[in-house]
Amino acid sequence: MSKDSTSRMRLSKGFRVLAVLAALFLVMGFSANIRTVSAQDASATPEGGAVACDAPALPPGTPTPQEEGSPTADMAGMASPEAYPEEATGEASAEATEEVYNGTAAEGADADAIVAAAENLVACANSGNYESFVALMTTNFLESQFGSGNPYDAVQNLDGFTIGDYAASNPMTYEDGSVSIDSQYMSSQYQLASERWHLVQDGEYWKIDELEYISANTDLTQTVVGVNITETTADDGTKTYAFEPNAPSATATELLTFHIVNNGSEVHETVIFILPEGADPKGLLDGSIKESDATFVGAISPILPGQEVDLNLVNLPAGVYTLVCFFPDKNGVPHLAHGMSTTFEVTAAS
Repeated sequence: MSKDSTSRMRLSKGFRVLAVLAALFLVMGFSANIRTVSAQDASATPEGGAVACDAPALPPGTPTPQEEGSPTADMAGMASPEAYPEEATGEASAEATEEVYNGTAAEGADADAIVAAAENLVACANSGNYESFVALMTTNFLESQFGSGNPYDAVQNLDGFTIGDYAASNPMTYEDGSVSIDSQYMSSQYQLASERWHLVQDGEYWKIDELEYISANTDLTQTVVGVNITETTADDGTKTYAFEPNAPSATATELLTFHIVNNGSEVHETVIFILPEGADPKGLLDGSIKESDATFVGAISPILPGQEVDLNLVNLPAGVYTLVCFFPDKNGVPHLAHGMSTTFEVTAAS
């Protein structure tokens, strides 16, 4: 469900990433059914018990209208850079996070209640009841993940989102009354999301307020590939954005982790596709790559300046994968249009 490190629900998509992709693909003329690899075994109730979705009703409303032809309309559903002000990033925010999230392990009934709150979120998502799912998100979470505090902007971007093979651990309580739970789940056939969900109480309901990316809790054999995100400014002011992996390839393994470090000054994301051989990734923007030819593999977003996040992929087959960033610059132009993409090969084990 992806602030992880922000890790945030995750969309992720974590879950915000899938919403961003849906909006982008719709804008590019793709149909509503994006060709993604669906989450494995995403049942309507979390493992371990029959949990029904329980949420407050959303107030009446509609998605925010967008001015036709504006950069905002062209990138409908994507958070703008202004949603992540510079003062909310960097060293100061890291210190604040450390102070706020110095919690205490929950026990007994308190621990059970925190786990139940997380399972309730999962039940709402997996039942397809997206209005209830969004009703369990705070305005802070909506703004950070969807770039808008309007819940109906989030609802319209969640079609098809599920949380597969969900597991909860490490319930915590904090002095300010908030709680957290470590959540691990499959957000696509290949992506293993590991996040700490921070929840706050609103009346009788616990709502997700923040997401924090955490390391995967698994005994799978792991290969880690470092990926630096860099930005270069030319003399004329033109900016170039890039992914720089520390290796061009890796042998197929149980868990392939891209450890991504945002060394730039802007917010980015990492979205991974399988594209037709030799295709220019910019075809994702102009429609020259057909929906049926682009297979979504995994994503993590947003990645704030100075942030380090892990994108975990389980049993990824041998093949060539393309990393892109759709996040917009200050003018609303996707970083991909500035050339922010690279390929990475997974080779078969001997």
